[in-house]
Amino acid sequence: MNNIFKNCYYINLDRSKERKDFIEKTYKNVKRIKAVDYIDIQNNSVLDNNNIIYNKCTILNKIGKIKHISYPEIAVTLSHLKAILTAKLNNLEEVIIFEDDVRCDYIDKWDKTVYDIIKIMPEDCECLQLFCSNQKVINKFKNCKNNFVKWTYNNWGATAYYINKKGIDKIYKKFNIFKYNIILDNTNIPIVADILIFDSLNTYTYTKPLFNHKPGNSTIHINNINQKLGHDKLHIDGENEIKKYFQDK
Repeated sequence: MNNIFKNCYYINLDRSKERKDFIEKTYKNVKRIKAVDYIDIQNNSVLDNNNIIYNKCTILNKIGKIKHISYPEIAVTLSHLKAILTAKLNNLEEVIIFEDDVRCDYIDKWDKTVYDIIKIMPEDCECLQLFCSNQKVINKFKNCKNNFVKWTYNNWGATAYYINKKGIDKIYKKFNIFKYNIILDNTNIPIVADILIFDSLNTYTYTKPLFNHKPGNSTIHINNINQKLGHDKLHIDGENEIKKYFQDK
């Protein structure tokens, strides 16, 4: 499990030490990206006409109601963009980005390694989603003959994905990361990491389950909001579907 890929980043909050310890004991070749904490955004951002100004980052809220802005989701998105920025500054040709709840419990049952998958991915692929948490999509993919399908909004999850140099450069340019003035705009799509990043690139989803994740006790989302929106149940359902897939193999 220590050599899933040569360049791997994982996103982790300072207050999530237990997750950090688990990741670094389990995967020896991963590098930590310090996550942006939504508490820091809440405490150190400025509101300007319902827009949020945080650490040289402008989050445009053209919907006009601050209730449509989720500080935790902004923090997740900025954390993923920070990981991509780090890959750019380190001149990486490609990178896999993990969230710190990623698990690799079924690696012994994988049909292909990550290296093998990347070798055969579509030539125009800039980003490859390696994990989906939508139970219905996972179940549908069981009978899919293609290893790769175009990513859609229903293919939830940024727990694990691959991005190549073309994708890194495109994200770097689109969000003005070079000037350290990231501009996020929720007019057309939500400011959610997987949607914002995957929708900005030519993204495919790998249809066979690989990674799984640890559902519940999110260190990113606020627990009562998580429960209200049913996120916990959705994550558990997805995890159970992945488990069933490998049990049936």
